[in-house]
This record gives sequence, C-alpha cells and structure tokens, in this order.
Amino acid sequence: MGNVNISLATTHWLQAINMLPLLNELSLASCYLTNLPPSLLPSSNLTSLSVLVLSGNNFNSSVPQWFFNITTLVDLELGYCSVKGLYPHLASGNFCGFRSLVLAGNDIRGEISEVVRGLAGCTENSLEELSLSSNRLSGQLPDSIGHFKKLRSISLDNNLITGPIPASVGKLSNLEILDLSFNKMNGSIVETLGTLGELYYLNLRQNDWEGFLLPNHLQGLAKLKSFLISSSLSLRKALVFNISYDWVPPFNLTFIAVSHCDVGPKFPAWLESQTQLLWIYLTDLAISDTIPNWIWKFSSKRRTSHIETLDLFNNQLRGELPISSPFSSDTWVDLSSNRLEGPLPRWPNVSYLILANNLFSGSIPASIGHVMQTLQILDLSGNFLTGSIPSSLGKVKPLHNCLQSNNQLTGKIHDEWGSFQDLSTISITISLGKFLIQYVHYHRFMF
Repeated sequence: MGNVNISLATTHWLQAINMLPLLNELSLASCYLTNLPPSLLPSSNLTSLSVLVLSGNNFNSSVPQWFFNITTLVDLELGYCSVKGLYPHLASGNFCGFRSLVLAGNDIRGEISEVVRGLAGCTENSLEELSLSSNRLSGQLPDSIGHFKKLRSISLDNNLITGPIPASVGKLSNLEILDLSFNKMNGSIVETLGTLGELYYLNLRQNDWEGFLLPNHLQGLAKLKSFLISSSLSLRKALVFNISYDWVPPFNLTFIAVSHCDVGPKFPAWLESQTQLLWIYLTDLAISDTIPNWIWKFSSKRRTSHIETLDLFNNQLRGELPISSPFSSDTWVDLSSNRLEGPLPRWPNVSYLILANNLFSGSIPASIGHVMQTLQILDLSGNFLTGSIPSSLGKVKPLHNCLQSNNQLTGKIHDEWGSFQDLSTISITISLGKFLIQYVHYHRFMF
C-alpha cells in the first residue's frame, strides 16, 4: 500500500497493525507517516510478519528495538525515514534468518563492527542485502563480514568508516554489488577483491587509498560492469595503477570512473578492449599522452551502444582533436585543463562541450551554431582563440551556458544573444584595441 497518504492515521497505525497476528507482509513506503512508537505496548502480536517496508516516511525518531524483536522478520526496509541516533544493541546470533536490512539515508550513528556483530553469530547466515549508506557509521569493517556467504549487495557509502577493506571479503563468492565510496577508508586495496567472480558493481571512490593497484585486484572479476575508484586529494596520487601496457581485462565495462590516482604517463591501453563503455571518467590521473584514435571509435556505427560521457579533465593530454564528429549520439564531453591544441572541433552530436584551459587557437568556426544545434553548455574559456564570435551561436536554442572568457576574441556581441529563452550564463572577454571588456550576463539563476 505504498505511496498513499495516510497521514491522518499516523498516531495509531501501529496499534491497528498489531491486531493482525497473521499479517505476513506490510509495505507502507512513502505514506506520510510521522509517528514511530519506541515500543509495542502491551505486547507484540506480529508473530507472522516477515517483510516490513516503511521507507520514505518522516519519523524523526530513533530506530526502535522492537523491530529486531520480531523473530519472524526477514526483510526490514527503513530507508530515508529521518531515523537518527545510535544503532540499537543486538544480541549476536538472533538474526540468522535476516535476508535484507535497508537503513540507508538516515542519521544513524555507531560502530559498523557492532552492526555486523549483531547480525552474525550463526552457523549459516541468510543475509543477502546490507544497505546502510548515507548515515554516520564509523570504525573499521570487521573480518566477520566474510561470514555472510550469501551476501549479494553491500552498500556502506557516505559514512565515516575507516581502515582497510578486510581480506575476508574474498569469501563473499555471491557478492554482486560492493559500494564503499565516500568514507575515510585507507591502506592498500586488498587483492582478495579479485576473487569475486559475481561482482558487477565496484565503487571505492573518495577514500584514502594508497599503494599499488595490480592486475590481481581485477583478474577474477569477469562480470564487472561498473568500476569506480579514487584516492582523496589529501593523499594526491597515493594510489598507483601498476598495470602493464598490454594487459587484457577479463571484463567488459560499461562505466569507468578513475580519478586522483597515478595512472600515467601513458594512456591506459587496456581500455581499448572495453567495447561496451558508455561512461568514461578518467580525471586527474597524471596522463601526459595523446588521446588514442581508438577512443574516437567507441561511438562508431558498428557498436550497439554509444558513448554518453567522455570526461578526461585535468591531465596533460596533448595533440589535436578530430574535426568531424566521432560521436553518434547525444554526448557530454569534458576535455578541459589539458594541453590540447589546434582548431576547435565541430561535433554535431555533443550537447555539453567543455574545452576550457587548453591551447586551442584560431577562430571559432562560423558554422558552429549550424552544426552543433544540440549544444546546451559550451566552455571555451582559457584558450588562445582569436577572431569574432560567430552569430550562428545565437541560434542554438538549447544553449544555456556559454563561456568564452580569457581568449583573444574581437568584435561585438550579436543581437541574437538577446533571443535566448533558457540562457543562464554568458561569459565572454572581447578585446577592443587597448581595452578589454568582460561581458557577463546572468539571464536566470539555475540551481
């Protein structure tokens, strides 16, 4: 009965439910409930309840102990409910039948080791999903996490977890999703990750990783589709990719996001084998190389899918870009803060083109507005562009951000700029003889 407004019953909904001893499943997700009693008085009659879903309400209370006193409970979903306070103390070994625990998006505090301990202690544990992301859990992930042999999904992102990944994760042979991003974890990446043959989503972004990433870390991940990893800025380039130029991965990714690591100086050639890539984020990796030609072939007509994002921000990439479009569908391209040079490209299927802080020279193509009619964001600032601003840009209706400052442009602002309905920002520097005019127009703030 989710997504139904029953706010008028918020003060007595639990008493009514408690009168149904044969109730097996209860879903009241996003039902505008605000009252979550700390106890069931005088006693609990929920002797058959196995599934309880209360996600998306606004309880603004602590996690009640009585949830965990329902011995028949298998699935508990209490995500994004404004639940706060300490995670309740649970006796080890009482929750061997738990299959899913979802408490994501709350303000729950406590040690992650205590959470794991309270769910462990069984000869055979049934837990398949552990979702505690976006809370304030701290401490180190214990070795006992390896006891949950049926785990398929671990989501602990956006917490305060510290320490390394325990080697025991290699025992989780059924694991498909592992998200430890945006924590304070540190140390070297454990090689036992490479034994998780069912894993298809691995997110280790924004932690304090250091040491070396070797082929052994990835060699057994045949089903991996999404790989995200970065070391924090405070330990800049502390994680080094020690992968040979001719390494052939066992997987075929659709999503890769690697940042703030030492991958260079060569462009990672092993990516050429990843023919299903849709999203490529390779930012701040100390790559000082040319962009290989095979990158532009990822969106060829021979592929069944096409690049949606190519982000190579803040490397030392050099060389010229292909003038004609290598993209066959609506694409976001960010090649800013590199050392790319030559004339500007004319790519008709690009909606976000960010080429700021490079060495591009020459004039902006007069036909740019006719060729690139799907442009929404254009950032050419911080280059060596000369000449005037083409009037054709004023005819690109979707354009809402146009940044061309810190170049050597001359001429005038065309009347077409005033016809934009959705334009939020124009930033243009135009040289007029001895004078330099900075023209910034905010048509509408967009948040």
